[in-house]
Amino acid sequence: MMMDKNSQLALVIAYYLSKFDQRAYKELKYESMTVAHLELGRILNVKASKIKNMRDEFDSIHDNPRVGWYQRDLRPSRMEIVDKYENFSEEELKDVVFKIISDGYSTMLKF
Repeated sequence: MMMDKNSQLALVIAYYLSKFDQRAYKELKYESMTVAHLELGRILNVKASKIKNMRDEFDSIHDNPRVGWYQRDLRPSRMEIVDKYENFSEEELKDVVFKIISDGYSTMLKF
């Protein structure tokens, strides 16, 4: 089954959130992880739980406090994201994420 475009974009954001953890949430300027998942889900028209669950899938391969879904191997769609973005710096991957969310981004930032 083919994954819809918004779910593919959500995977990229979830990878960023998992790989860079607290720094990623801080860079995105959300007041909490929960708010981040809600807002990112709203922007991509996916459930907040989908963003969180996708992030959790990547946690098993990253050095963060969450254990993630270590019980199973990453699915091929997740491995494609890893292969494409694993060598991106935080800044480079943040730029990709900002491009994904840019349509509604300026209205939701809290400065």
